[in-house]
Amino acid sequence: MRHPREDTIAALVAECLVMREHGVEHIPFERICHEHLELVDDVRRSVEIAESMAAYNPADLVGGESRRKTLLDGRYELGDQLGLGAMGVVYSAHDLDLDRSVAVKVINVGFTDANSASLRFEREATALAAIAHDSVVRIYDRGVTEEGQPFLVMERIQGVPCSVLLDAAAARRDDETAWIHQEFGLQGITETSWVRQSLRWIEEIARGIEAAHAAGVTHRDIKPSNILIRHDGRAVLVDFGIADLADRTTLTGPGETVGTPTYMAPEVLTGKVDEPARQDLYGLAATLYHLLTLRAPYRGAAHEVLAALSVREPERAIRVRPGLPRDIQAVLDHGLARAPQKRYAAAGDMARDLRAILEFRPVSVRPTSTITRIGRRISRSRAALGALAAAALIATVAMGSAWRTRSLEAAQQRFTEAWRHVPANLGVADPHNRRIESEPLRGTVSGALDRLVTSGWGRAFALAYRGIYRLDQGDARGAQLDLEAARRAEDEAFFGGFDALLEAGEPVDLSALPPPRSSSAKLFGAFYAVRTRQIDLVDGFLEGLDRTLARPGEEYRILTRLAPLGALETRGEFDELFVRAQEQLDAIAALEEGGASVTANSAYLRGLAQLRQDRHAASIVSLQESALLGPGTHMALQNIGTAGERGGFYRAASEALKSALEIAPAHVPMREQLARVEANLGRADEARAIVAQIVYPADATGERKRAALTAQVEIDLALGAFLSDAAASKDAAQRVVDACLRLPEDSRLRARLQPPARALLDASRDDLAVALCAYLEEHPLHIAYISALLAALDGEIAPAQSEPLLGWLAALQRRLSRSSRLGPEDGRDALTLDAALMRR
Repeated sequence: MRHPREDTIAALVAECLVMREHGVEHIPFERICHEHLELVDDVRRSVEIAESMAAYNPADLVGGESRRKTLLDGRYELGDQLGLGAMGVVYSAHDLDLDRSVAVKVINVGFTDANSASLRFEREATALAAIAHDSVVRIYDRGVTEEGQPFLVMERIQGVPCSVLLDAAAARRDDETAWIHQEFGLQGITETSWVRQSLRWIEEIARGIEAAHAAGVTHRDIKPSNILIRHDGRAVLVDFGIADLADRTTLTGPGETVGTPTYMAPEVLTGKVDEPARQDLYGLAATLYHLLTLRAPYRGAAHEVLAALSVREPERAIRVRPGLPRDIQAVLDHGLARAPQKRYAAAGDMARDLRAILEFRPVSVRPTSTITRIGRRISRSRAALGALAAAALIATVAMGSAWRTRSLEAAQQRFTEAWRHVPANLGVADPHNRRIESEPLRGTVSGALDRLVTSGWGRAFALAYRGIYRLDQGDARGAQLDLEAARRAEDEAFFGGFDALLEAGEPVDLSALPPPRSSSAKLFGAFYAVRTRQIDLVDGFLEGLDRTLARPGEEYRILTRLAPLGALETRGEFDELFVRAQEQLDAIAALEEGGASVTANSAYLRGLAQLRQDRHAASIVSLQESALLGPGTHMALQNIGTAGERGGFYRAASEALKSALEIAPAHVPMREQLARVEANLGRADEARAIVAQIVYPADATGERKRAALTAQVEIDLALGAFLSDAAASKDAAQRVVDACLRLPEDSRLRARLQPPARALLDASRDDLAVALCAYLEEHPLHIAYISALLAALDGEIAPAQSEPLLGWLAALQRRLSRSSRLGPEDGRDALTLDAALMRR
C-alpha cells in the first residue's frame, strides 16, 4: 500500500511536468508546494530525474509506436501519433463499426496515481459530452485499455493549430490572408485581412465557449495551440483535459496553477477564482491580443511572465500594432481586465461585440481611459505614489513655457488620434449619401467628432465640421450652434459667410468670402470646397497649414485627384488611369509612413486607388481597414462590394453591402449591386427577392431599370448553374430573354445578355463561348464570366471560337500589361495578383 506522502509527491510532480509541457522554463516549486513545503526538495529532484530519464516519453508510458494497429474495445484501430505530452498521447484511429476516422487520446498515468488520472480523464469526457457546438471538439466514446489506461474517442479534426498559423503570420507581418490557403491548403478563408480573419475565428470560439459555459463547463486553458482551424476555415476549441465542471469538485488543490502562464488570468495566481467562466474570457482575449499584434500579452521566461502578470497590464494593442481600431482595443480592454468583475459578463457578450466589429457596427464597450489605467498602476505601486507626489512638486515649480509646449503637443496628438477615427468621406460624399439612418452609428460618428472638438487643436475647423455633419443629419439647431462657436473660436469673418447656408440651405460661394487667415479656417475651407465641388479652390486653401492640420488637408487634396479617375475607367483610358492612380498611392504611402498615421480616410483613399488599378484583394483589405477605423459611413463598404464583385470575392462583397445598407437602406445602386453579388453566390431566392423589393419610379424608366437588373441577375444565376443544374440554368436563361424583351431594341445590355442566354437555352457550348468572349472583350476581368467561359470550352477550342477568344485575350493583355505604367516590378506584382484572383 502506497504511503499518502508518495501520492502527494506524485500529484505535485505531475503538475510540474504539465507546466513544463506548457513551456514553463522555471517551475515555481515553492508556490506549487506551498501547502507541503517540506516536500519541495523531493519534488524538485523527482522532476529532474523524470526529465533526465531517457525513458521519460509520454508515448512510451502509454505504449507509443507499439500501439500502432492496436485494437481498442474491438472497434478502434490505432494509427499514427498526432500529439503527445505529460498528460497523454493522441493517436489517429479508424472506427471499424462506423468506417470513419477518429482521434483517440490515451492518458499517461506514469507520474500520477491511477485514481487521479482516471478522474481527470473522466472529467474531459464528461465535459465534452455536455457540449454540442460546431466550435467545440465532439466526443464519441470512451473506455479503458487492457492495461487499465483510460482512453477517449473524439472527432478527428483535419486542420492546422492556430499557433502554427500565428507563427507564420508573425514571420510575414502583413495583413494579407491569401497565404493561408496557399501554404496550408485551408479553404473557406473569407476574409482578405488577417485582422478581420482573427476576429472571425475568435468570435467562433467565443460562441463555442458560450455553449460550454451553458453546459456548466469551463475550459481553463484557452490558448492558440488549443484552437484548431479546420480545412473549411472554421475554428474549433480542443483539449478539455483540465476542464472544470460547475457541479464537480476541482481536481487541483488550493494554490495550484492551472493553464498556460502566457494566457493565464491574474486571479489564478492567487487561487481566488470565484468566476471561472471569466477566466476563460481572459484566455480568449489574450489569444485575440496575440493574433492581432503577433505578440503575446507578456513575453519572456515563464517566471518573468508570471511576475509581470501579477503586477501590470499588457502593453496596449494599439501601441504594439498601430492602426487597430478603437473598438478592437475596447474589446481587449474588457477581456483582459485584471479584475474579473470588470470583464465581459459572458462569452456571448464578447462574441456579439466581435460580430459588431466584423459588420462595421459600434461595440457595447469603450476603451479604458488613460486616467483609469494610470490610476490602476498607482493603486498597485507604492513607489508610484511617491513618484506622483514628487511629480506634483516638480509641476508646481516648473510651470510656464515648458508646460504650455507640452500642452500644445498633447492637443496636437489628441487631434491626430481623433482624426484617425473620423469616417472616410464624411460630409463630402454626394448629398444623397450623407445621412446615416442607423441611430447607433450616428452616435458613433458623433462621438468621433466630439473627440475632435475637445482635442484642443484646430477647434474652429472641428466645430464647423461637426456643424456640417449635424446639418446633414437634420439637426439645424446643432449646426447653427457649432458654426457660431467656430466663428467665436477664431474671430474669423470667413465663418460668417455660412449664415446663408443655415438660413436658405444654399451652397456657399467660397470665392465671395473673406479669405481665411488661420489654419483651422483654411482647412474647413478646403473641406467645404471638396464638398461643394469648388475643386479649383482646394489647393489655395491648403497653403500654409500647420503641420497637424496639413495631414487631413493632404487627404482632401488626394481625394480631388482620385475623383476624376472613374471617368478614365469609363472611357477605357487605362494607361492614364493606372499612372494617375499610382501617383496618388505614392502620395498616400508618404502620409502613412510607419503605419502609425493610418487614418480611416487615408485607408479609404488607398483602397480606392488600388481599386482603380484592379488590385481587388489589396483594395478590400484597405477598405476594410478604413471601415474598422471609422465606422459610420457606407462609402468604404460600398467599394468593398465593388472590389469583391469585380475580383470574385463575393462573400466579402455580400457582407460589406449588407452592412452598408444598414447605414443607407434607401440606396438603390447598392441594393442592385447586392442582388448581383447574391446571384454570383448562387443564392437565387435572395437575389430575386432583392430585385422585387427595390422601389423604382412607377413609370417606363423604372420598368426599364427593373428589367435591366433582372436580366443581369438572371444571367449570373444561369451561368452559375450551367454545369451543376441544367434545369435551373435554362429557367434563369429564359428569364433573361424575357427581361431583355422589356428593354429597348438598341440597348447595349440587351445585345450583350441575349446571346449567352439563348446559347444556354439551346445547350450550345460553342455559341455560349463566343458570346462570353464578346462580353469579356469589353470587361476582360469579370471573374464569373471567365469561369463560365472555361466551363463552356471544356478543354477544347472550336475554330469559330478562336477569333473571339483571341479578342478577349488581347483585351486582357492590354488591361494587365502595366509595366509601362507602374514599372517592371509593380507590373509583375499586378499580374500575379490578378492571376490569383482568376484562380479564385
